[in-house]
Amino acid sequence: MYIFSNYQVKSLLIGFLGTLFLLSSCSDSSNPGVEEAAALAAETEQMDVVGELALKNTSNDVYRYSTEIPEDWTETTHIADDGSVIINMYQEDKIASVDLPITIQSQPAIDHIDLYPKGLNTKFPYGENLRLSKYNGKVPVAGLWDEDKSRVFLLGNGEVWAYLLYPEDRPNGWEKDGFIFAQIAIDNFSSESYDEITADLKELQIWKPIA
Repeated sequence: MYIFSNYQVKSLLIGFLGTLFLLSSCSDSSNPGVEEAAALAAETEQMDVVGELALKNTSNDVYRYSTEIPEDWTETTHIADDGSVIINMYQEDKIASVDLPITIQSQPAIDHIDLYPKGLNTKFPYGENLRLSKYNGKVPVAGLWDEDKSRVFLLGNGEVWAYLLYPEDRPNGWEKDGFIFAQIAIDNFSSESYDEITADLKELQIWKPIA
């Protein structure tokens, strides 16, 4: 098993996200040369951080993605009652300790990448967040995402803990609300909600996996 620092995990996720669509969508692009160059840059960044980590390829012809994930990660696909599709990528040894599917903010203690090619009818996580267009930090392959819809979520200390990313140009098989949610594991996660008027502590909505 590989143990990464927060920086390594964040860079690893950025590398995966950068190649996720680029490897599979160049044939659909009106400017494949630009996307191929971006894919190469993302792969180079990933290798700089990951080094000799053993990787394996995962791809999907229906939802048009291809990328590499660590060998000790796995991929599972789930269909919700409303027809939503959830594709989870996460460390395989975590499978016994998590309820599947992994949904937004349901498993804060593990690193995971989730694809929602048909979107998802839910609220997004509580907490500080910025549109990509307003964020000055590192963005997974800037230019690939709708920067007004996509967001980065921040901890109280300013560290990134999640990316919510909408493709600027949807791959074949994706609906207009399709997105990716990538989360960096948070130790001892807790969250609180306060009334905007009284500043009193409120009960938080519990985020549960979709059946």
